[in-house]
Amino acid sequence: MLFRYRCSYFSKSTCFTARIRVYCLLAFAMLVPLTGAYANPQNTDWQQWQAQQQQAFQAFKDARDQAFMGYLEQQWKEFELFKANVRDTTPKVATPPVAKHSISTRDTSSERRTDRSIATPASASTATATAPRLSNQSTEDGLLFFGHRIKRFWSTPPALPALSAPDQKKLAEFWRILSQSRYEPLVAGFKQQQKALGLGDWGSLQLAQEIARIQLAHPNEQAAYAWFLLTKAGLDVRIAFDTQQTHLLFGTRQTVYGRPFLTLNGKTYYADTPQNLGRLYSYPENTAYRNAPLNLELKNVIKSTGTLHTRAFAAGDQALTNGFSVNLDAGLISALASYPQLDLAAYFDAPPASVTRESLRAGLAPQIRDLPKRDAVNFLLHFVQHSFPYARDEEQFGEENYLTVEENLHYPYSDCEDRSVLLAWLIRDLLRLPVVALDFPGHVAIAVRLDPLPGDWAATLKGHTYVIADPTYIGADVGMAMPSVQQQRPKVIYL
Repeated sequence: MLFRYRCSYFSKSTCFTARIRVYCLLAFAMLVPLTGAYANPQNTDWQQWQAQQQQAFQAFKDARDQAFMGYLEQQWKEFELFKANVRDTTPKVATPPVAKHSISTRDTSSERRTDRSIATPASASTATATAPRLSNQSTEDGLLFFGHRIKRFWSTPPALPALSAPDQKKLAEFWRILSQSRYEPLVAGFKQQQKALGLGDWGSLQLAQEIARIQLAHPNEQAAYAWFLLTKAGLDVRIAFDTQQTHLLFGTRQTVYGRPFLTLNGKTYYADTPQNLGRLYSYPENTAYRNAPLNLELKNVIKSTGTLHTRAFAAGDQALTNGFSVNLDAGLISALASYPQLDLAAYFDAPPASVTRESLRAGLAPQIRDLPKRDAVNFLLHFVQHSFPYARDEEQFGEENYLTVEENLHYPYSDCEDRSVLLAWLIRDLLRLPVVALDFPGHVAIAVRLDPLPGDWAATLKGHTYVIADPTYIGADVGMAMPSVQQQRPKVIYL
């Protein structure tokens, strides 16, 4: 009673919430020198009371954990994961077609044009060597993460259940122990690194996984540790298991391709692996943590490392009158390589980093400065047609793999949608002309808002005329469409 009276008095004078009263009670009981019966170490009643208070304090470090433990202790459900989403299954052309006649040979306009000879396929060009990726690895004092050095901000975790044979009880106990540990510096340090590195949500997920790999040896325990850290950091992830493995599932704002998934309470969660997983067990719901789904847009990936490599384009290489080099950030390229595959629109919306953007502007803007709009579009179109050797993704990567502007410049080969992403950005940035993407079955091109000429393949969209520009139709000028798509109706992606 003495302690309760004194704490109540103390809280009335300095504390204004019920929670602080509880903390005061504990602090007073633990820290004030004790006398008489209360100080007797043989007084088991007092020791039990003290242990109960400490246990209660730990359990209420975060009130959400108490509610979440209720979900984890319920009977978990078995879920059948859907097979991975697949994008356009129509095969792309094995070899890009070559235009028989440039549009500039047709006497249909008084607009000045530059005559060009029939071009050779872009695959005849020489591809530059691909620079090595920057791998993630532990260091003596922390972690090397896509070229960034991170000093250790995490401490050794408490003793946790072994998850070599995972089950519901072990995973619930895993969460309970971590939630009652001193995890606050870990979460604070993690959030600080998110900000310092300019990480998007996908980079944040990978950083959590890397920290888990440093802390714990078994992959199942690593997944559970990342689950805890990411949940505490505010991202919508969940843990699931089968008889042998645990898997981290992540909710997203975007559709992800190539990953099995499940839908729960209207939310879609994708697996941390492209492998077909079949059936998994997971907790049915979680309203204790109302976290945000991962935003995987490619506008925010990771801060530049300053570790650069270049790709050179030689003067006289088909379209170019002057040679130039493009700078690429090795850390960003490495981070992009780890990304799951998204809808095509995400790649058209992804701007290149400033170091790449400025070198493209410096190399190309002077060469089109004095050209009429249509000639300038043709210059950029021919540059992309001839300077980037063609190969289908299956030949270069073993699977469909859309590329951003930087990745187009990094990898030795590209296909139709990759070239279209690059050309669309060049036209929008250097010429300030509106562009749309044209998604045909098995093919992607773009269209530019221009005044059409007789014979142009063009369309009126939202009251404006757009003329096709196909970077995979080698030697073709703006307005020329591949014969194989001329009668098809594409899906229009507005940029």
